Amino acid sequence: MSQKPQAPRIMSGSKGMVIWEGEPLFDIKSFNAKVNINREDVTMAMELVGDSKMTGWSGEYEMTLNKIFSTAQQRFSDAVKQGRDIRTNIIAYLDDPDAYGQERVSLSNCWINELPLMDWENGSLAEESISGGFTNYEFINTVSRR
Repeated sequence: MSQKPQAPRIMSGSKGMVIWEGEPLFDIKSFNAKVNINREDVTMAMELVGDSKMTGWSGEYEMTLNKIFSTAQQRFSDAVKQGRDIRTNIIAYLDDPDAYGQERVSLSNCWINELPLMDWENGSLAEESISGGFTNYEFINTVSRR
C-alpha cells in the first residue's frame, strides 16, 4: 500500500543540475526534456470513436542559462558557420536530499535548433535559452512509489 508523501518529499528544482558534454552547467536556470509521440488517426468500420496508432517519436529539450559565460557561442558558432552539425550528450538530474531518491536521465545524439547570439533587456538579469532535439534517452535513476 502506498504511503502518503509529505511536502518535504517534493523535489525542488533548486537541486537540479545539467551536465553538458561532461561539464556541469552551474549557470543553469531551468531544464525541460520530453518525448513527443507521433500518431496517425485510425478509423474503423462501425465505430464512431476515433483511435490512433503510434508511428514514431521525437525528443526535444530546452534549457535556460543565467548569462554568465558564452557557453553555446564558443561551442557551436564556428561549426554553424561551416555547416557542421555538432552532436552532444546531456545528463540532467534532480537530487533533493529531502526526496525519496534521485532522478537522472541521459540524452544522447543531441543537437541545437538555434544559436543565441545576444539577448538582454535593460534593468533585467540576462539569460539565454538553448533548445534542440535528441534521438535516444536512458533513465539512469528513477524514484519509485513507496
